Amino acid sequence: MGSEKMDNQKKTLFIFCLLTIMFCLACLHAASKTDQGDNAEKGSIEVQDTNADDRKDRLIIVSSEGEDQEHEDEPLLPSESAEGNVQELPCEDHTVNGVSDTDQEDTVKKALQAYDEFVTGRRKACGMDILYLATPTGEPDRRRTTEYVILDSNGDGIPELHTRTGREFYAFTYRNGQMEILAGFFSHPVQYTLLTDGAFIYREDRGVTCGSCYCKFRLDSNGEEIDKTKFWWIDTNENLIMDENDEYVYNNMECTKEEWLSRTANDIYVDDEGREHYCSEVEWFTYCEAI
Repeated sequence: MGSEKMDNQKKTLFIFCLLTIMFCLACLHAASKTDQGDNAEKGSIEVQDTNADDRKDRLIIVSSEGEDQEHEDEPLLPSESAEGNVQELPCEDHTVNGVSDTDQEDTVKKALQAYDEFVTGRRKACGMDILYLATPTGEPDRRRTTEYVILDSNGDGIPELHTRTGREFYAFTYRNGQMEILAGFFSHPVQYTLLTDGAFIYREDRGVTCGSCYCKFRLDSNGEEIDKTKFWWIDTNENLIMDENDEYVYNNMECTKEEWLSRTANDIYVDDEGREHYCSEVEWFTYCEAI
C-alpha cells in the first residue's frame, strides 16, 4: 500500500509539473502574439505617417491660402529653375542658325576674298566676270561704269557683293565655297538703289507729271523680296509743289503730308529746291581695270 501510494503521488506531481510547463508555454506564446500585434500596429502607423499624413500636409498647403501664397513667393533655387539650368549649360561657342561663330567668321573671310578676286578680274561667278558686267554689249570699247559695294543685305551674317552696271543690278552671295547670284534686277525704267540698312529701294514711273512713287523691300536668304512697302505722293492740284492738298499714301493707306514725311524720313528727304534724295544710300565704289 505504501508503495502504491508513493507511485500515485509521483504521478500527480508529474502531471502537475507537466501542466505547469504547458501553462508557461501558453503564456509565452500569448505574450509573443501580443508583441507581434503591437509591432504590426506600430508599423502600420509609421507607414501612414509617411504617406497619408504627408498627403494630408500637402493638401493643407494647397488648400491654405496663406501657406500656398508663401510657397509661391519663395524664389526657385537654381536647380529648380529651368531658366537657370539653361543658363548654366556650357556654351563656349555661340551659334546662329546652326552655324558657330568660328565657322561664320571663316566663311566671311572666304567670301571677302572671293569678292576681291571677282572685282579684280581673277575669279568668275556663274559664268561671268567683272568685264562681262562692264561690257554688257560684248564690245570692249563700249565699257560701262561698273560700281560695287559689299554689305550684308539679307541678314544672314555673311556680306553680299552688289554690283551696278547701267541697267543691270546683281547681288552675289557666298555659299558652299562658291559665289552665287542671290538676286538680279534689270533697272528699267526704274533704278534700284541699296541703302545702308541692307534694304533696296527704287523709284517707279507712274506717268504723273509731278509726284513720286517708291518701293522698298529686303531680300531673304533665297533672294526673295520680303517686307515690301510702297509709298507715294501725287500732285493732284498740279501746282508743281508738295502741299497739303496733294495725295499722300504710305503702305496703301492715305495720310497727311506731315505723316508721309515722318514715315519716309529714314528713306528720302526733300531739299530746298523740292528735289527728293535718298537719305542713306550706300557709298558705291567704281571698278577700275588697273587694280
